[in-house]
Amino acid sequence: MCRRRLLLLLLVPLFLLHVLVSSVVGWVIFGDDGGASARSKKTMQQASPTAQVNTCITRSGSAQSSQRVSGNPPQYRTGVGKIALGVVFASCQHKIRAVWTRATGYNVHKLVWRSPAYANGAWQEIKKKGFQTEETITQVQPSTRYTFKVQSCKDAWILFCSDWSPAVSVGTGP
Repeated sequence: MCRRRLLLLLLVPLFLLHVLVSSVVGWVIFGDDGGASARSKKTMQQASPTAQVNTCITRSGSAQSSQRVSGNPPQYRTGVGKIALGVVFASCQHKIRAVWTRATGYNVHKLVWRSPAYANGAWQEIKKKGFQTEETITQVQPSTRYTFKVQSCKDAWILFCSDWSPAVSVGTGP
């Protein structure tokens, strides 16, 4: 009986030491969650046969009754020497980028945009000073249409502005 107790007293500390060492080794190898993150990473890397592929798309805008000029994205203008505007939608970033040409003699650009999904379809205005000829609209609504126009002005005076660019629209739907 005495030997059993002595053996039990020796085995308990050895068992506790084994548990402690196993925990430390598991923490070092797998992280502090006992290996759950390593196991989940491995599981996530394996493709499921029913998993859907999330494809990112980039869609350029278009304008009616306008001349298409070169650019990235394609830009549209009416008449010779007028301001040209292009828009592009990037689905994975949930953003629309508007790019326009700089009109000579103007130093302020007014970009307006609207969508039925935002502010009841009212025009939203963004002013850019100097040589800035690009704007990004982030967190756009899915499955809707956005329309953009741009105008160049002198020193923010509304009386001295160019004609508006053609309205360029882009959809965010599938």
